[in-house]
Amino acid sequence: PSTALAQVYAAASGYPYESAFTSYIVTGDSVDWLAAQGVPAIEVELRTHDELDWEQNIAGVLAVLADYSAGER
Repeated sequence: PSTALAQVYAAASGYPYESAFTSYIVTGDSVDWLAAQGVPAIEVELRTHDELDWEQNIAGVLAVLADYSAGER
C-alpha cells in the first residue's frame, strides 16, 4: 500500500519515486512503524531546508486525497 501511495504522490508532485532510501541509516522513522502496522505511509524529503516547494507538495497531497476518495485503496 505504501508503494502505491508514494507513486501517486510522486506522479503529481514531480518528485522522483524512490523505493528505498540508502544515503544513510535512519533510525526510529515513523514510516517504518506505520508500514509494520499495515498503514500506508510515505516520507517526503524536501529539496532544501528553507523552501517548501508548496505547489509541488500541495499537488501531491491533493492527488493522494483524490485517489483515496475515489475508493482506489
